[in-house]
Amino acid sequence: MSSKRAVFFTGGGARGAYQAGVIKAIAEITATHEIPVEVLSGVSSGSINAAFIASYSDFQLGVKKLLQVWSQINCGQVFEVGGYSLISSVCRTSVEIIMRNTPQEGHYLLNTHPLRYLIESNINFNAVNENIEKGLLETLIVTALNYETSETTSFFNTQKEIKSRNKFRYSTQKSLITSDHIMASTAIPLFFPPVKLENIPYGDGALRNSYPLRATIATGANKILIVGSKQEHLQKSKKESLQDGVSFGKILSTVFNSIFIDNIEIDMERLDYINKNISNLSDQEKQKIPFRNIEYLYLRPSADLGQIAMEKVRSLPRLLRYLLGGFGSNRQSSDLMSYLMFEAEFCHELINIGYKDTMNRKEEVIQFFS
Repeated sequence: MSSKRAVFFTGGGARGAYQAGVIKAIAEITATHEIPVEVLSGVSSGSINAAFIASYSDFQLGVKKLLQVWSQINCGQVFEVGGYSLISSVCRTSVEIIMRNTPQEGHYLLNTHPLRYLIESNINFNAVNENIEKGLLETLIVTALNYETSETTSFFNTQKEIKSRNKFRYSTQKSLITSDHIMASTAIPLFFPPVKLENIPYGDGALRNSYPLRATIATGANKILIVGSKQEHLQKSKKESLQDGVSFGKILSTVFNSIFIDNIEIDMERLDYINKNISNLSDQEKQKIPFRNIEYLYLRPSADLGQIAMEKVRSLPRLLRYLLGGFGSNRQSSDLMSYLMFEAEFCHELINIGYKDTMNRKEEVIQFFS
């Protein structure tokens, strides 16, 4: 069987800078100017990285430009951080939640108009379409949550036929990916406003996404490189004591970790189970089942990105730092901060970690692309 390779980028807000470091190492290891996989797929901030790479016919140039964006980013390029804008947005949303139980459309904690400009200034979506039409890339997948139906929807930009999959809380749609799809997929709940696609509000692609790899698997990919955004686990000695209580920041950090991280690990456990059972079947038996063996390589941070965010908290805009301080101690809110710390000092360190982590697994990467 010939190999069809895919890269899947998980979510994680500013942690997407780690993924850029991983791609930097892959570009160096493969030394190819062609996009080295047939399928690029992303959820949440991972959709930005996927679309960015898909927009360049020259892989090396695309990676170079992606690194420039992440290395020079600041919060003001993602959401409005000016005093009046930030205070008015937070106050207006808080009052509406109290008075009406839900904020009006467009009124969320952060205004993300700058993010749209950043995306549209750096990702040429016409070039994405051209690369797919020319066969330089087979498929780009961006996933978002349909708030009307509570369904996870995967949007496929491809020349291939895609079987309509309307399963429980999941659907697929063939579509030309635009900045609206990326904005929708990156709409972090509570903080970023939903985005309408065909007049339907969509939110972060990691929300309710119980099987984040299914869209990638549906393309026929049998080798998937998964780029994560969280360290495997903390040693017991480093675990945080919560004897003084659990802050709102800690709760949000836990919720965001659940949204962006937990499901991909559960999905990989499912893959391991299927692969193990398939390996016990004869070739004849394998032909009778709708499953196939899928090889995957999971690259994830070796460091605690929340800890790094806590150490670099002063790089955040002062007012945002003050508002996040109201959620509890920096230690308890560290993971939350890491999702919102779109600052060059933080992101540059994540790029370096992603690069080093991948180079440390160079032989595995070479085997994946061989």
